[in-house]
Amino acid sequence: MSSLQTKLHNKTRERDACQSIILQYHHLLSPLGLLPNDILAIIFGYCLPDSRCATFNTNEPPILLSLICRHWQLVAYNSPELWASLHIQFPSYTDSPDSEYIRPHFQVQVIHHQAAISQWLYHSGSFPLSISLYLLVNSYSAPIEYYQGYLDILLSVTH
Repeated sequence: MSSLQTKLHNKTRERDACQSIILQYHHLLSPLGLLPNDILAIIFGYCLPDSRCATFNTNEPPILLSLICRHWQLVAYNSPELWASLHIQFPSYTDSPDSEYIRPHFQVQVIHHQAAISQWLYHSGSFPLSISLYLLVNSYSAPIEYYQGYLDILLSVTH
């Protein structure tokens, strides 16, 4: 039994020594992790589109930046300037709204979209906003009451 304990103790010391060495060089693996959060937030700001408002696209900042790692997510979410512009493309029917499938599906889509907008605006804090709106109007446009929630959300952040 004591020989097993000795081996376990030796292996534990080896592991601890390896972890110590890894920690010494960890900064080389992630030099951005050494930057202060305010500097990282400034760099993130330079990633934003400058000719249009940001969109709900996971392949573009600021959402993309918040998906890289937990640290970047915290920096992005706590940098209201990253969330100060938003292009809102309202969902629209692509087929006849009389379909039994389309109407409930569309209602769920609108609810999720409005929740995402609310979350985006929450991250913007009290930073001045730039918002662009787009609604595709076609022969299957949704009744105006579907869009009342959007107006309520936008009015809640006006000063």
